[in-house]
Amino acid sequence: MWVRAILTVIALAAGVSASAQTPAIDPRQWKADLAGQPTRILTLGSPHLSQLPVAVTPAMLGPLLDRLAAFKPDIITHEGLSGEQCAMIESSPSRYPDVYKNYCWTVEPAG
Repeated sequence: MWVRAILTVIALAAGVSASAQTPAIDPRQWKADLAGQPTRILTLGSPHLSQLPVAVTPAMLGPLLDRLAAFKPDIITHEGLSGEQCAMIESSPSRYPDVYKNYCWTVEPAG
């Protein structure tokens, strides 16, 4: 009797677990309903250029920039510190030595 009850509980749990793993919506089914071309994403990973053993020059980046231009992205983003983060770093130079100098810049010339 106990064995049968335990096996029933295990079978029910396995069924619940299997159904929980099956998504209710398969995004591939919506493909025909999308307007326009699918979004193309390119993720480029590199070491921080400031950490390389040689100084990086614009000429060194030329081939990369040419390939990016051929890809024709609509948007380019980059990893960086926000103005708010830079203000916090600037207010604590002993805690973040050289971080502001190396990773933050003034926006006054831009605007």
